Amino acid sequence: MILVDNLKILKEKKSILYHYFKQAEEIEHRNYSIELARNNMETLFINQNEKAIYLHSKYDPLKEAKEFVSKIGDLKEYKHVLFIGTGLGYHIKLILEQNPKLKFSIFEPNQSVLDAFLTKQNLKKYKKDRLIEIFSDISQIVDKPEFFKYYSGNTIDIILPVVRQIHQQEIEKFYKKLSEAIKFKKEEMQVNSLLQKRWMINPIINFSKLVKTPNLLLDLDKEAFKDKPVVIVSAGPSLAEDLKYIQQIKDEGRAYVFAVGSAINALIAHNIMPDGFFSVDPNHGNIWVAKNVIENKLDIPLIFGSTIGFEVLNEYPGKLISFMINKDNFSKYLLDYDDEIVVFDAVTVANMTLQPLLKLGMTPIIFAGQNLAYLDNKRYSSGIEYTHITNEITQKEEEAQKYVLSVNGEEIATSEEYIKMKKDMEGIIRTYPHSEYINTTKNGAHIEGTNFMTIDKVINKKLLDKNIVKKNWTEGKPSYNLEFAKEKFNNLEKSFDELLKLVNKCLEYLSEIKKMNTSGNYSKLEIFLSAYDKLFEIVQENIFFRVIIQPMTMVQHEVFIDKSGEVARAGSPRLKVNLFNDIFGYYMDIIYAAIVYVQPAFYELKKGNVFNG
Repeated sequence: MILVDNLKILKEKKSILYHYFKQAEEIEHRNYSIELARNNMETLFINQNEKAIYLHSKYDPLKEAKEFVSKIGDLKEYKHVLFIGTGLGYHIKLILEQNPKLKFSIFEPNQSVLDAFLTKQNLKKYKKDRLIEIFSDISQIVDKPEFFKYYSGNTIDIILPVVRQIHQQEIEKFYKKLSEAIKFKKEEMQVNSLLQKRWMINPIINFSKLVKTPNLLLDLDKEAFKDKPVVIVSAGPSLAEDLKYIQQIKDEGRAYVFAVGSAINALIAHNIMPDGFFSVDPNHGNIWVAKNVIENKLDIPLIFGSTIGFEVLNEYPGKLISFMINKDNFSKYLLDYDDEIVVFDAVTVANMTLQPLLKLGMTPIIFAGQNLAYLDNKRYSSGIEYTHITNEITQKEEEAQKYVLSVNGEEIATSEEYIKMKKDMEGIIRTYPHSEYINTTKNGAHIEGTNFMTIDKVINKKLLDKNIVKKNWTEGKPSYNLEFAKEKFNNLEKSFDELLKLVNKCLEYLSEIKKMNTSGNYSKLEIFLSAYDKLFEIVQENIFFRVIIQPMTMVQHEVFIDKSGEVARAGSPRLKVNLFNDIFGYYMDIIYAAIVYVQPAFYELKKGNVFNG
């Protein structure tokens, strides 16, 4: 029962490990053994290089754990602990019991040991919000902002001594990758600050079309895709070499052919009409990617993520099919769909396309034009030209280029961004190990988990059957409950009116507090601060704030949360007022601006009467 409880927690945390351990429940052989120590407590050993290595004392594991914990000292100044190495969790249990407010994450580089830990220590006994993440490889947390939020703050690493000895290389590798991931998260935070408004405004404007289109993972015939081959066509410079074979595959119906992002223009330029066009970019500029389809009124189905730039949906001439993105809080609140149909936002449309296709059970997955590297200083295939970015890489990009192994085992020039895309794809592949992955991209980067095979050989060895693409695969009726959505929208509308009143009252308090520095009279400062705190707590519980405004201001909200404690620690009333205005006042201005920004789209959706069918 302990493992069952822990699996539920892994599932709730959306941990990649959930799928691994769910499968491992049926695996009898595990690379560890548990035996009784001299004091009849359980101890653990693993077999490494034909040698038994004990992770705990063979005499008294608990005494050993207590001695280790006593050397760590007081942890009251920390908010979060990262346990590196679990063993059977004696030290983890002691530390968490001694520090009941401490949040924690777990990194165990040996999945067999982690398996043993999860069968012996029930994480259910700790409050849900205490466990941040649990993982066995850095790739499993690179897209988990919650972990980096705590790890980048007031945290401590506690490494089980024996784990440091037997996994020294893995731990060094972990810290190197962790440093890279933190650097990326800082860059991602900058991206989020630019995109956060679009991630919210797009779903509101798109909603009336979204509920009238079939959902790829809900409403289409899954048998049309299960165990069927698919070619994911990306826009890399090597695509040109595969185009005539892609034309053959499409004409003969040997596999589904889906263009992702800019690849649609390379295919159109060579008169290849794919089975579908996947698009997810939330930015206004995405309209330029779809320009050829729109201007020529081409009948190519658009499979779009729910946060796609609304400009594309407003003008797209073909059949529309949708899928849900995790950044879409608005649709999630109104429609309350299962998390199993959600696709996680990623740095490349190919990775966001790969996820739903794997959920549909498609195999083999065949990548074309997936260079993830430069070729002759080019970033795109022929037939792709934009005014906002050149196909030829810049001198600055050339100077900053990195190197990775190619599909031929040689070094090839690439960029940090491409490396991130590659790692994301490898992480997805590891999550779905039962599919077959083939990379046809000549002179592309090697993608772990894929086999390289030229596309002509793929046709002759893997795509032997013709006409496997069902002609009516796009047919399906949206199955959303609009009555339920209408009720939730009414709740949002009511909470919007309440939020506006609350924000205006907060601004009044802020104005009064600000005046205190001018008058020099601080006699009512604590009264106003206390009143503001209570009012702001109500703001944060408001439905409209939680569903729309907080996600729209997530970067500023994180900064606000990190800095808000500074006010209470301020020494003088004048400093306290200044900090309050800089931190609380600034964030309230951001909230008000977000309300003003989103109000027209929200009003148009209401006026459109979409909830009446």
